[in-house]
Amino acid sequence: MANTTGYQVDNIGHYIKKDPSSVLDYTIDWTNWLGGNDTVSSVTYDLETGITTSTAIGGAATSNTSTSTTVNISGGTAGNIYNVKCTMTTTNGRTVVRNFRVKVEDIYL
Repeated sequence: MANTTGYQVDNIGHYIKKDPSSVLDYTIDWTNWLGGNDTVSSVTYDLETGITTSTAIGGAATSNTSTSTTVNISGGTAGNIYNVKCTMTTTNGRTVVRNFRVKVEDIYL
């Protein structure tokens, strides 16, 4: 299983909370899933464009190391929930797909 520190879990699965004005990196650590004999080769993140608005959640950048993948997420409309699909390919040719949700809401201290 991938390490999802910082993500929250409900009865549907993993999600993160995000303020509409925040621009943040979200990382998945694949170390445990990869085991000792494989590494991350490439990653793509597909971000949902939203349900009824043209204010889409946008991925500014993606990156990976040998054991983790990162997506930079900006935008979104408060009150909406967006799906993020991560497709990771390993150097040994395995492909894994994982999804998480971004719950956009105004976050106060």
